[in-house]
Amino acid sequence: MPHLTWQTTDQGDYFPQLKVLMEKQRSTCLPAPLLLDVNQPVWPIRQCEFIFTANTLHIMSWQSVKKLFNGIQRSLQPAGDFCIYGPFNYAGKYTSSSNEAFAMRLKENNPSSGIRDIEKIISLADGAELELIVDYAMPANNRLLHFRKNSVQAL
Repeated sequence: MPHLTWQTTDQGDYFPQLKVLMEKQRSTCLPAPLLLDVNQPVWPIRQCEFIFTANTLHIMSWQSVKKLFNGIQRSLQPAGDFCIYGPFNYAGKYTSSSNEAFAMRLKENNPSSGIRDIEKIISLADGAELELIVDYAMPANNRLLHFRKNSVQAL
């Protein structure tokens, strides 16, 4: 999609790897990556039309997930799109035995991580002026959640 500019970001631990990978790509639609810690009150990107994150919410603490949505509310322009790829629970239940086993491995490595409940994600999204547009089923028991920011913002 050469007509789009893809601004990649990553957090501190993975940023050096991303920077090396992006230097190899050398594309006009892929500027140098930016360091992004969702817990920071100010993000390096002030306004954008689209935000995509993949396989992140389940490795973050719940507190960081909440801060991610706060940052998206500040950074995503009205009528902008936000997509999340990854595993989710529905009605507090795992969607597969493999997701349950994956969640147990996550908790062993980091007790604050875990597969998030879709209902809690939707609640955070509502608070960030985001509406769930589509919930797509994806391979390997993952989902792609497509949210859109309200075009009329509260004063």
